[in-house]
Amino acid sequence: GSIRTGNVKGGARGKRITVGVHHKDNAAYFSNPLEFGHGGPAPAFERVRPALEAMGQTIVHIGPNNGDGQRCKMINQLVVAINCLATTEAMRFGRAMGLDMDKVLAAISRGAAGSWSLSNLGPRYLAGDFAPGFRLRHLLKDLNYCAELIAQLPDASPSDFPAVHLARELVRHAESAGHGDENIHAVGRSLERSGRTNA
Repeated sequence: GSIRTGNVKGGARGKRITVGVHHKDNAAYFSNPLEFGHGGPAPAFERVRPALEAMGQTIVHIGPNNGDGQRCKMINQLVVAINCLATTEAMRFGRAMGLDMDKVLAAISRGAAGSWSLSNLGPRYLAGDFAPGFRLRHLLKDLNYCAELIAQLPDASPSDFPAVHLARELVRHAESAGHGDENIHAVGRSLERSGRTNA
């Protein structure tokens, strides 16, 4: 599933929850159980837990601060981006070496290299299927948020988090090449068109 994030807020006269739903373009994405990560006061979170459990499978109170759920989402999106980059580069690398990539996927998908990205986006990349489920431009927005959060960290600089910078630049390159409304694994297409690979 994909993580849904939000904040729960407590007040003197009541409690309320603000839920940020991660937008998806493709109904297929909604076939998986929802996952919720929320930040805010624990009493407020427990009050709304039954409603969340009716909608999703994994319900996690990330922390007591408003915004903790959104910060968790940024970590999720960073991992999504890096896994996607690894998957598309692996597909291009294998093709460049002349390998049968269907066989490669069968060999590596259930081992230490396995991931949702490899099992789902790998075959789609090889088939040239870039129909949007989670659009590339939305991933770029999330990576921009990651960069903003890094800028707010005390005694931290972008060089402390090089994967964020690399993912953001490659996704930005793909978006500027016209792939913003395609699925996130279209990040590999921009590298093909730039002549950086023989795939």
